[in-house]
Amino acid sequence: MRTRALYKIVFVTSAVLVGYLVIYLTGMPRWEGRILVMAVLVPSINVWILWYGINPKTKMMKSDPKFDQNRGRHEVELRIVIIAFGLVMAYWMTLPLTADLIGIARGAKLVSKTNAVAVHEVGETADWFLYQSVEFSDKGNLDAYTFFFYPGRTRAGVAYDFIALPRTHIILDCHESRLSGAHYFDPRNHAD
Repeated sequence: MRTRALYKIVFVTSAVLVGYLVIYLTGMPRWEGRILVMAVLVPSINVWILWYGINPKTKMMKSDPKFDQNRGRHEVELRIVIIAFGLVMAYWMTLPLTADLIGIARGAKLVSKTNAVAVHEVGETADWFLYQSVEFSDKGNLDAYTFFFYPGRTRAGVAYDFIALPRTHIILDCHESRLSGAHYFDPRNHAD
């Protein structure tokens, strides 16, 4: 039992490490690597969550005499919650990301801006290198963007050049800047 849990931890850690390796060590531009990693990981995680909830072989609860009388009902309730979470993730994250990626494949332009960070939200846990939420001030408006697999932390009040997906506002590449303005980014004319 412990070996199986260890394999799961090693698998998740390996997926994160492979994501970072693809983004930072393959030699391709970071924004392309991040698109590749997101295009593989997000749908895979979504499918895994749904399969975990649907698969009848999945054990939802450990053996416990307190719950033996109502085990069937509790397992169905847990399955419903897991499947509902998977469907919400598909609606809010996987489908919009897929639409963005299809748009890019058809020639849509990525958004490239230089804006100052107004609000930087990172959890107090160790997951800041996987997910960060940032709001940039743009002429008085706040636009929310998301980092995935970004090792640095942005600072409030500092301007950054960033490239993002148009619908989902997922930032593909970012670095500190001294310039201001906004324009659209065409990936075909960009060489990192």
